[in-house]
Amino acid sequence: MRKFVVLSTALFSLSVAPVAFAGEYDDSIYHCGTPVDNTLTTDNSTPVCDFYTRQLEYRIKANDLRDRILTRQKNFQGPSKEARRRYEEKLIELNKQRGIIKDEEENAETAENKS
Repeated sequence: MRKFVVLSTALFSLSVAPVAFAGEYDDSIYHCGTPVDNTLTTDNSTPVCDFYTRQLEYRIKANDLRDRILTRQKNFQGPSKEARRRYEEKLIELNKQRGIIKDEEENAETAENKS
């Protein structure tokens, strides 16, 4: 029963829709089988999109953004490197207190002597 109601509603709406919109068409709509008017304006008043200049401006802005990102990266790396250096120093001190660092220092010294 439900399918029947849905199907009958759909068919009713499809049969009524063309009648409701029939008066809204005018002659500017292209109808199948009728030729199109070939009227073109030949004056030079049509604006031209200068996409070459736009491409250059985009490239300049992209290069500027890249430079800013690299500067920002360097500015953030400085404090980060310093924090990492302090962390490693404190970690070495902590490991010395715990007695773990002896073997690691000896390995590092032998690696330096080999190079």
